[in-house]
Amino acid sequence: MTAVRYTDHPVYKDILDYESTDKLQSHIAFMVYMQLCEDKSWWNVSTHYCEEESTVFLSGHASKSKPREIILPISVDTKISQAIITKWMEKIKLPDYETRGMILAISGNDSSTVFYKLTDGLVPPEHPDLTEWKKYRHEETPDLRRHHVTEQTSLYIHNIKQQSLQDECESEHK
Repeated sequence: MTAVRYTDHPVYKDILDYESTDKLQSHIAFMVYMQLCEDKSWWNVSTHYCEEESTVFLSGHASKSKPREIILPISVDTKISQAIITKWMEKIKLPDYETRGMILAISGNDSSTVFYKLTDGLVPPEHPDLTEWKKYRHEETPDLRRHHVTEQTSLYIHNIKQQSLQDECESEHK
């Protein structure tokens, strides 16, 4: 069996087809793409190219019901200032799509990535009831998963025992 390399991935080839001169940023863009698709289960992740900034960026949905977001993959070594961030917010956009910000995907040399959400101006906070509900759901979700796994395990063991008893009865009747 032949090993599959990331350089053979069609999205990686698409990224390299852009006229970006920054090969490191192109590589980081692909790694962030894979992380969003495989680890974070984002929906409809796409690659794009901003000619003015000569950079590859991504867009996608964090979940089915969330709006499309713009993700700018950068290296941890990239020099950032308020002026640079403002320029990125102005130039890196999708045609016919309005957004109030972007997510910086800051990748380290060890391929670890930190996602940092930027907004254009102030964003009003969520209602306190909604915040409480989100906290409750966040705390409740692992318990629900644990309960589901426990139930499924018990059901599996029960079915195995039933099958074993049934097999014993059949063998005694023979």
